[in-house]
Amino acid sequence: MAMEKCFICEKHNGMNDAARFHIITTPLISVYHMFPENGSVYLGHVFIETIRHIPSLAEMTIEESNEVGRFQMIISKVFKEFFDAEHIYSFVFGDGVPHLHIHLIPRYKGAPEKFRGVKVDEWADAPHGNAEETIVFCNKVTEKIKEIGLKLS
Repeated sequence: MAMEKCFICEKHNGMNDAARFHIITTPLISVYHMFPENGSVYLGHVFIETIRHIPSLAEMTIEESNEVGRFQMIISKVFKEFFDAEHIYSFVFGDGVPHLHIHLIPRYKGAPEKFRGVKVDEWADAPHGNAEETIVFCNKVTEKIKEIGLKLS
């Protein structure tokens, strides 16, 4: 059940601008790219979100947990095979928006040591994009997910 004024539930229902950065949806999860709130965003910062409104990992069903894990693997393969990522970070902070969402963020080849982990997007030479470039990136990720032939349903 959706909570009143949940940013992620609203996104899933197309009720905010972040919905434009959709990558893929299954019956249990949706994948979206971070939206360029200030005009630019680190390309590759995606969220795996449960469709069902739950606050944390502890409330997932086994099926939701399996789907979240499966898409962490799928997206990671796509970033490594098609987008020149050398490492993929996975974070759950959980205290900003009370709807489970996993941050999946690639570290691209050439990233200096000091820009690893949560600082990866601070690297000036990392790929960034505006809204239009981010939507193009989302479409490429969706295409590559389908191209690698992994069953999505």
